[in-house]
Amino acid sequence: MSARKPWWILTVALSSFPLVAPVHPAAAAAAAEEKLAAPNLLSPLPGSHLAFANPAFFWAPVEGAAAYVVELCRDEPCGTLLDRAVLDASPLGNEPQWRPKPLATGTLYWRVTARSRSGLDGQPTGAGRLDLLADQLDHEPPVAKLALTGPQAQVGGRLFTAPAPGFEVSAQDSGCGLYVASPSVDGSVETPEDHTVRGYAIDRCGNRVDLSPIPFTVDAEAPAVRWALVDAPKAVHGDTAAPQETGLYGSADGRKWQPLWRPGQAKAASAAPEAGTGTEIAGNRLFLTARGVKLTIDGQTVAPTAGQLLAVTAEDAGAGVGKLRFSTPAASPGGAPTLEIEAVDRVGNLRKVAWPLVLP
Repeated sequence: MSARKPWWILTVALSSFPLVAPVHPAAAAAAAEEKLAAPNLLSPLPGSHLAFANPAFFWAPVEGAAAYVVELCRDEPCGTLLDRAVLDASPLGNEPQWRPKPLATGTLYWRVTARSRSGLDGQPTGAGRLDLLADQLDHEPPVAKLALTGPQAQVGGRLFTAPAPGFEVSAQDSGCGLYVASPSVDGSVETPEDHTVRGYAIDRCGNRVDLSPIPFTVDAEAPAVRWALVDAPKAVHGDTAAPQETGLYGSADGRKWQPLWRPGQAKAASAAPEAGTGTEIAGNRLFLTARGVKLTIDGQTVAPTAGQLLAVTAEDAGAGVGKLRFSTPAASPGGAPTLEIEAVDRVGNLRKVAWPLVLP
């Protein structure tokens, strides 16, 4: 049996290996954390002059910021601190700002630092210079107006617009001066449904006005074009009789007619449009009569008989019909002309149908 080693030899052997204390995970994460970037100063911009003593300070939000540290200094390096605030970032959202108590006239500098959720301060902004020229205060918000731009129509107290309308807030401020004016709308304005646009304006002293919202409906549906054979109205004194010559004729009221197409005649004696030109009428109904020709409509051959008219009606459940346009483009060699009808609603949605003529 071998002799045991002395206990002091074992002690020396163990002490030759240094002990390393475990690193707490939170401490390791803090050591690896990067500082947040410096915010962008938005207002007052460096070098600004303001004739009011109650400016508001605005800066761009920093992703990941839990708080902001705002400092007012007498000098650019911020060696002499005038005021300091630590603001929770959550209530500030996308419009971080600070409105301190009224300031003394003179030159000062301001800067902002974003603070992370762990409490680590990020990079401070460069100090922006501000010259306050007077001690008066501005508590009046801007004067502003919200408007929609682009095609629109009021129908039964409801505002309809074409898809993707424009929005603008016009604003002015005679005090501190305008800082920002902006509209905002819920949802995509390409979507044909009800929407609401809102707007606001803020001056450089932080006074804000929220504008009354405007509800509107995006109408992306063009009018429907329908047709039916109807009885012709009775002639009255002064009416132009229904044409008897071969051709296709149109009328807004079923009494006064103009040629849309006639064979071998480029221009009617009454200076009616040539074949291939168009006519526009306000309203949603057009009457047609044909002599010796027929129309191909929805796969059917249609021709009004004596005492009948072909009534073409545009219907629109949204903004309403604005106008009808119709023309008979010249036929290709060896082909027949085609009656083209366009129905346009009051916000510009257009439906076009083409009905070929069937010649004798």
